[in-house]
Amino acid sequence: MRWRWSPGLLFLLGCLPGLLPAPAASAGAPAWGDGGRLPGPVAGAAAAVAELGGGRAALYVAGGVDGRRFLRRTAWAPLGPDGRPGPWREGPPLGEPRGFLGLAVLDGWLYAVGGAHGPAGSRLLASVERAPIGPDGSLGPWEPLPRDLNLPRRCAETAAAAGRLYVAGGFGGTLLDSVEVLAPAGTGIPGPWRLLTERLLQPRYIHALVAHRGRLYALGGHLPGEGRGSAAVSWTPATASPRWREGPPLGRARYGLAGAAASGWLYALGGLAGAAYLRSVEASPLGPDGRPGAWREAAPLPVPLAQAAAASWRRWIYLAGGTGPEGYHAQVLYAEVTADGGLRLPRGAQPAAPEPVAAARALREGQVVEVLQAGPYSYLRLRGPEGEEWVATSRQDFRAGERLRYGEGILMEGFASPSLGHRFPRIRFTGRVERLPAPAPTPAGIQSPPR
Repeated sequence: MRWRWSPGLLFLLGCLPGLLPAPAASAGAPAWGDGGRLPGPVAGAAAAVAELGGGRAALYVAGGVDGRRFLRRTAWAPLGPDGRPGPWREGPPLGEPRGFLGLAVLDGWLYAVGGAHGPAGSRLLASVERAPIGPDGSLGPWEPLPRDLNLPRRCAETAAAAGRLYVAGGFGGTLLDSVEVLAPAGTGIPGPWRLLTERLLQPRYIHALVAHRGRLYALGGHLPGEGRGSAAVSWTPATASPRWREGPPLGRARYGLAGAAASGWLYALGGLAGAAYLRSVEASPLGPDGRPGAWREAAPLPVPLAQAAAASWRRWIYLAGGTGPEGYHAQVLYAEVTADGGLRLPRGAQPAAPEPVAAARALREGQVVEVLQAGPYSYLRLRGPEGEEWVATSRQDFRAGERLRYGEGILMEGFASPSLGHRFPRIRFTGRVERLPAPAPTPAGIQSPPR
């Protein structure tokens, strides 16, 4: 099966409920603080933190999409001793647009890895570029690495640990379970990417990859061929040839999630379950050997979010941008991790309030020509200004002749529906469908204008 994903709404069908109670520290009062605004709305960006010494750090957000185009934009903010991001400022642009990329800091450089751009994200990237980090956190110009990844990867989930860069999973024409490692040479010139023989325990796409205390954690993602999210969690020590092992599953299957770790706790933040964006945050305690424990609910996000960029520093977690039911966000959120894994409002922070929609999703229109109902889904053949196409959404009572407005969603090629016993050469999955009013009848004796 070949999949093509649009830069608009991410969509999955299916979820697995069941979470442990939230720690007491995360109940009641708002937990997420206002960390300022990025230069513009964005989803599918990536975030990373660099230690600057002297109790200082800097938070970076790069690439992504704004609902209309793939971005070269980078932004950064200094982090104070209280964890609060300082004023956001723009950095030098990436060498090429990158959405659904990886971002990590290693040896004083910020690396931007893989991703995609072009129509519907169809140009998959194997290229990697890096920018030097100055003493104050500012970035120098980006420069391409002389050696690409072995495979192009959209959603190139990337983490730095034990002096290496790891890239795991993603989409490279099919959903990937492979892992690549980069260990810069002593001269500072990055060596070749090494494709490991040891693979992830399952293909992962639109998942999260987190590094913490010399271990790697892979969370959630998309289940190939099933059209729903995964609750699977795996982890490994960050060695030259990591060997993955299973951890306790998430309480809720999700993809388009963000992942972070701080103070010995691992977090899965937001994402999608079914057609619903999630506010849900889950936390897992990490044992002395790095093994994750049972997942429990932590303080939810102030707004439902998917494809937000996450990073952590010391005892704080940061979440930047993302997309929700109505559009793309420029907001940055941050929370402080408590001893029992709860999340609380950082001292001196203003609670984050839901921001106005920063950018509306692109919408399409069409008239229903044919309706197929199967399980929880409606499959609609729609005729619009650009011709006919099949669209799938959550099941409703649609009728031929209705006019609909719908989100860009996800384009899938070669999608087979077992319940229908039918294969669609090309179909668009979307979580937003609105009925339009029928056109007013033309008064007698007056001809409709030609179209």
